[in-house]
Amino acid sequence: MSIETIKYDEYEAKIDVDNGATCISLKNVKYNASLLRECEGEKSTPYLYGMPILFPANRIETGVFVFDGREYKFPVTEERTNCFIHGDLCQRKFNVLSKTRNTIECSYVANKNNRYYGFANEFEIRIEYMLSDNGLSQNTKISNLSPFSMPVMLGFHTTFNVPFINDSNKDDVLIYADIDFEIERNINYLPTGKISKDDFVKMFQKGEFSTSKNPVSKHCFAKDSGKMVMYDKSKNLSLVYENDEKFKYRLLYNGDGKEFICLEPQTNFVNFFKAEKPNDISGFDVILPNESKVYKSLVSIKEGDFR
Repeated sequence: MSIETIKYDEYEAKIDVDNGATCISLKNVKYNASLLRECEGEKSTPYLYGMPILFPANRIETGVFVFDGREYKFPVTEERTNCFIHGDLCQRKFNVLSKTRNTIECSYVANKNNRYYGFANEFEIRIEYMLSDNGLSQNTKISNLSPFSMPVMLGFHTTFNVPFINDSNKDDVLIYADIDFEIERNINYLPTGKISKDDFVKMFQKGEFSTSKNPVSKHCFAKDSGKMVMYDKSKNLSLVYENDEKFKYRLLYNGDGKEFICLEPQTNFVNFFKAEKPNDISGFDVILPNESKVYKSLVSIKEGDFR
């Protein structure tokens, strides 16, 4: 495991270069904050710690889909649901391209000599982290190295501590998510074609969701800014997670609700190629041949209520 550390004033971040260039730790000493859930000892799953990249994000039924007449083939990795889930890019080695005290840029290239499963495109993914007064910025640049279009199904299984202030209480943390509605899923976590706004969705919309009391797993369509905020009312501090508008979807998940919550930005509708879809839903982003796109996120801690 190769860990790189970057620092800026009160912030410190650690990047695991050998495992997806994942930010595995983000701390702010001024506020005694540990923002990301960190692994102690052997990981039970790589997706529930830090900010692991998902590519392709979420589930693909049977692991196979066709885009622009080309087959994209992945193995079934979740036998119970007969799905391929999340990919393993978060466990693959990235190369460090550059590093300063407060920045680092890492790269992964999939080409003819290094295929990424049965993904038809050759591509490069660069992840750049920078610490500043604004917090931790994460810029993910995806370059399509192929002479044909590339479907982008990108996500981050960003896993925050609850509470995120070390001497606080999880019951004091209230969570806001700028979501429009839930995309309902069946027993195999695949969309049914229906949408809803249940009490959990309304709690997120009002900034009143308490993870300690409500186990949740919801696939949602982002609204307006798509901003997500965790507000600690006892400390009057907000953890703010902002994402590029190209991340049109959110997966909100907290396991048993006891110690963490995943606020996951995703560019794609789950199982888009095979799922029942509501009207006017875009499925995923696309990068044209030999072009690139950048997907931006920012994590910060701020004084006051930013819900």
